[in-house]
This record gives sequence, C-alpha cells and structure tokens, in this order.
Amino acid sequence: MVAPTQQTRNSALIKMKSNLKTYEIVTLAVALLGGDANVIDTEDIAIKANKIAPGLFTWRKYKDQVSYDHVRRQLIDATKVENGSYLFGSVKRGWQLTEKGMGFYQKEIISIESKSFRTSRIDNKERMRLRLERERMKGSKA
Repeated sequence: MVAPTQQTRNSALIKMKSNLKTYEIVTLAVALLGGDANVIDTEDIAIKANKIAPGLFTWRKYKDQVSYDHVRRQLIDATKVENGSYLFGSVKRGWQLTEKGMGFYQKEIISIESKSFRTSRIDNKERMRLRLERERMKGSKA
C-alpha cells in the first residue's frame, strides 16, 4: 500500500467536509493516523474522529466527552464485508487499513472538497423544534 504523505493527511483534516457514514469517518481517522503501516489504538482513533467531525462521536449529555463505545462500534462496522471491509483488527490489538480501506481513503481525499460533514447529533427535542419551525414557515405567506 502507498502511504499517504503528511501533507495529504494535514490537508485532509482541513478540507474534510463530507456526508460520510460514521464508519467511513473512523476509517479516515485510521488512515490519517498512519493505519496503512501501523496498528492504531481505539482511543487514538476516537480522538482523531472527533477532530474530523466535531460532536458526532460525543455523548449526548456531556458534549465535551468522546464516546469510546460509539467509535468502537463504528470500527467494528468498518470491518464488515457489507460496509466495504475497510479495516481489520480488534479493540485489544488495534486497527489497520485493508487495501480496500486505503483505496477508499485515497478516493475520498480526491473528492472531499465537495462534501460537508454532519457536525453533531440532534436530540429529539431539537428535531421536534426544527420540524415545527419548518411547518410554521411553510404555512406562512412570506
């Protein structure tokens, strides 16, 4: 596999604006941490994933805390065949990119500028408020 350069990794963090699935975001985090050649720890991936998509991997009640369990589940999802088999590894051993994962990473770096990330989870109260506001606006003459 061809390792991404440090410049590519840094520019990827700056430019990442994408509607990727959460398991794809953790795959990118593994790639940015050097998972093409090294085994990467789950905790390091959790911190990097939260930097890539701030708020997406945090607890609902304590927004400043990264949810290790959420990241772990997404890492496991990234190993599944139906999700592309981008990663292999485990919580105990750490995680690495597969060849498919490296291909995904390289493809995303090329197309990443035209997309935008979800920035955080929306709780039910906020979802209801947004729905009511949308209905109010649709009903307005303006």
